[in-house]
Amino acid sequence: MEQRWLLKTHFLRPDEYICPLCGTKSAREKKACPKCRAPLKRAKADVGWVDEAEGLAAMLEDD
Repeated sequence: MEQRWLLKTHFLRPDEYICPLCGTKSAREKKACPKCRAPLKRAKADVGWVDEAEGLAAMLEDD
């Protein structure tokens, strides 16, 4: 089975690419993880930034 980078997007910060095998974070996709050297394919998205945006909206909401 092919392993893929996990793309973690953020609302107010740059995106992160995370190796699914060792958890190493990278600023961009590479053909292999720099730590464990596992060959990795293109990223699949994690929409965690949606939760960050909802939290920010809740904090800024006028009552």
